[in-house]
Amino acid sequence: MKGGGVSTRGLDRRMHIGAWSARSGSDAGTPRAAWKPWRFGLAAAVALVALLVAPALSWGHIERASYWPDPAPDCSISPCAGGAVPTPRSLQSALATGGPGVTRVVCQPDSIKRLEQSVAAAQSVGYVLRPTQPRVKITRTEGTALLKLNRELSKRCKFNSIQGAVTASSNNDRVVVMPGLYTEPQSREAPTNDPRCAQYRIENDRGETGAVSYEYQFNCPNDQNLIAVLGRLPGPTPPPQPPLSLPPLSPPVSPWSGRPTNPAAPSPAERAPQPRSPGP
Repeated sequence: MKGGGVSTRGLDRRMHIGAWSARSGSDAGTPRAAWKPWRFGLAAAVALVALLVAPALSWGHIERASYWPDPAPDCSISPCAGGAVPTPRSLQSALATGGPGVTRVVCQPDSIKRLEQSVAAAQSVGYVLRPTQPRVKITRTEGTALLKLNRELSKRCKFNSIQGAVTASSNNDRVVVMPGLYTEPQSREAPTNDPRCAQYRIENDRGETGAVSYEYQFNCPNDQNLIAVLGRLPGPTPPPQPPLSLPPLSPPVSPWSGRPTNPAAPSPAERAPQPRSPGP
């Protein structure tokens, strides 16, 4: 993402400048060396200020009010969309031509080369999906099948931009992204805090103005997102302004535990040690 409204353009340039500055010559043996302790103190103070300011920047993003959507399937289109958790489809099924939907493949010139390197590493040393899971190796047969599958997908590659493939897709379509470095230049060129979308900023449920509405993100998708994946068209009726307010819960619920803030004495079952999830 582009950083919740904070522009990241020029970041690579600043990183290069910083690297170049770090390679500058030493002041040892010069009159400037006497100023180094003072300069070090100044640098430490600047770093401390940066740490104090950084949270303010990250907390400055104003969220809009959210409402639970209608869980029923949307049958205004055919076939109906939503209404249930999608069934996962295998990568192999992306080669099927009978649908549902269309498969769009995104690749880079070196995608197959990167894949060959990854497959070789997965066969020799394995890979780790999560720190809590063991290292997994693939067999030579599995590696050969994976290479064959991806070579077939690469023949169907018509996009070098993830955003381009996502924008061209609709319900039941899928986007297959092959290995590569995707810089998304068109998304980066889109203005941040675009004045033409300022009309779509709204008030949120905390009375804060300037929240980015769905209409804002629909009309200026890459204003704050490097890759924007959007759903339905904006409805004919905009969200209420100011947002709807819900009556307070009774008793009030702690946002951290989901339990009342002043619960009754716990039962013996609640006092007993509870099994813990192993985590992700």
